[in-house]
Amino acid sequence: MSYEQFFGLNDTPFSLAPNPRYLFESASHTNALQQLAYAIERREPLLVVTGEIGTGKTLLCRTVLQRVDRRTFVSVIHNPLLERDDFLKQMLQDFGILSTDRTTAPAPGSRHDLVHALEDFLSSLVALEAHAVVMIDEAQHINPEVLEQIRLLSNIDAPSGTRLQIILVGQLDLEALLARPGLRQFEQRVSRRIRLEPLAENELGAYIEHRLTVGRAAGSRLLGANDLALALAEWDGTAPGAGVSFGRDAFTAIWQSSGGLPRIVNLLCDRALEEAYARRVRVLDADLIATAARALQLPPPSAGVLDALVPAPDLPARKATMTPWVGAAVAIAVVAGAAAWFVSQRAPAPAASAPPPPAISKPVPPLSAPEPSAAPPPVGPRATVTLP
Repeated sequence: MSYEQFFGLNDTPFSLAPNPRYLFESASHTNALQQLAYAIERREPLLVVTGEIGTGKTLLCRTVLQRVDRRTFVSVIHNPLLERDDFLKQMLQDFGILSTDRTTAPAPGSRHDLVHALEDFLSSLVALEAHAVVMIDEAQHINPEVLEQIRLLSNIDAPSGTRLQIILVGQLDLEALLARPGLRQFEQRVSRRIRLEPLAENELGAYIEHRLTVGRAAGSRLLGANDLALALAEWDGTAPGAGVSFGRDAFTAIWQSSGGLPRIVNLLCDRALEEAYARRVRVLDADLIATAARALQLPPPSAGVLDALVPAPDLPARKATMTPWVGAAVAIAVVAGAAAWFVSQRAPAPAASAPPPPAISKPVPPLSAPEPSAAPPPVGPRATVTLP
């Protein structure tokens, strides 16, 4: 049984694959989505999307391209190291102009023929009121000569706007590449620059819960996988589908080890869920996150987060650990000591200069008692009777 089945998940919620179903619209992602959608609608020629490694740039652009209407033809280039001719061929294949079947496709012509075929295709889109979009991923590695070719292609305009929109998606180094003196003409064609930021600390918990929710709602990828999970759970004695949750200390630990980068968050959560499944626990804490961080060689969470998992012993806790007879003996000793102190405070202290009291002989009763008289004898000093 995998941890997905144990926790009642129908999909891997923290996969690194850029699946648009898992897009979490943080403040930065929402702003980027709105700007990209608006720029595509206005048919702006050149767009640049940058961000740190692992911020979700590819996922963002795929989501945007998935939401465009049918009158938008899309080409996605994942290999930025292509030369100019290969770049043109890849575009024409994505648009359906060139066949992808290498066995039957004719030999490609010159660069002039490739550009002319692309221009004919874009011209045919005018009557349809359609246009084309090319997205180049990891564009910080692109050849400057290819950028110059892209600039020339972006000049193909129509009365309603450019017929070929180009979106460059890359890391922060892309900005340094475009700032080169030889690319001034290209940089002046950039109509919009979008910066994607990591998750904020107050967005991390919502991001993780969103991924878990989508993972529970997703359809199973294997036929009969749910029945198999139930059968394995019955045999193993566990209860799959009971769910999983992250504690507050786990969120703090994830934030400290990831800095809010979604890719690192996914790695930590995926490895922590594996460890939680191995321990058969359903609430993840900072200790599980620290274990995952060590396995991934990531910065561990601070010691303060881990120390908070072990409560410091206090007086009530120590009293609770005493056995009953020890507690009773202590109580009796305390009461006895208090009583002795109270008696000592109540008794008067003897005077230091007073002489000891005289000894008094004990009176001896007579052998025969006298007859009782009607009147009691007069009260006087007690006489001492001495026997012969």
